[in-house]
Amino acid sequence: MSQQIKLKTPDGYSAEIPIHIAHYMGMVKNILEDVPDCKELPLHNCTRPYLEKIILFCKHYHKNKDIDINMIRMSPFEALPLWYREFCIMHITEYNQLTYGANYLDIEILRLLLCNYLLHLSKDMDSIQLRTLLGFAPLSVEKQCEISEILNWYDPQ
Repeated sequence: MSQQIKLKTPDGYSAEIPIHIAHYMGMVKNILEDVPDCKELPLHNCTRPYLEKIILFCKHYHKNKDIDINMIRMSPFEALPLWYREFCIMHITEYNQLTYGANYLDIEILRLLLCNYLLHLSKDMDSIQLRTLLGFAPLSVEKQCEISEILNWYDPQ
């Protein structure tokens, strides 16, 4: 049996996973390199539902290796394998929490997948629709003017 590490969330959940799966999580991998005999690791910024989804992603990716960073960067979301497209379908609140978890645990391939999905969702949206989708407060007229000035100044055309 392969070596295991127990990951514990602040909501009391713990998951024991093989070290080779945990190595997809850059933060965990770095800790294991510094403290090779670490058997349990508290994850202060990741709760149960998101850790479970992250582990599901890492296990699937390890088993199938049917996607890579360049594929995610270069392909439209619709061209990615079905499992990954279905994995990304969730409420925006879940999406945000999963993104925070992927950032916290430093899982580059998952971060890129989630960014690709957000790009897919937002490709036909204006800034107001995008802010609404992401749950951001509307911008004041003054702030909109300030941003518009910056964008006009930057316009490469």
